[in-house]
Amino acid sequence: CGSFAGMASIEMVPTWQYAMGLGALTSLFYEVLIEKKNSFVGVGGRLGATAFIASLIIAAMQGLPTGLSLASLSIDNLQKSVILSMAFWHAVGSAGTILLRAT
Repeated sequence: CGSFAGMASIEMVPTWQYAMGLGALTSLFYEVLIEKKNSFVGVGGRLGATAFIASLIIAAMQGLPTGLSLASLSIDNLQKSVILSMAFWHAVGSAGTILLRAT
């Protein structure tokens, strides 16, 4: 997850303080979600997901556009966007990973 967070652009991490904040948030999410609660067992991408969540928070703190908003999640906008198809194929890929691991 450190690699994902480390790939952030200079716009998102303009100073060492933001870099430290991103690292701290990523580590916190890793410890809480994966180490302590053992969340998402069997689901691929747990480390990337923790870094992604931390990156979204840092981007939102700076007012950087992430493309996500409550308005973008309305039914009309979802039907016009690729989010539903992406979510569907992500679910198929996750189920396939779990099935292949079980066999």
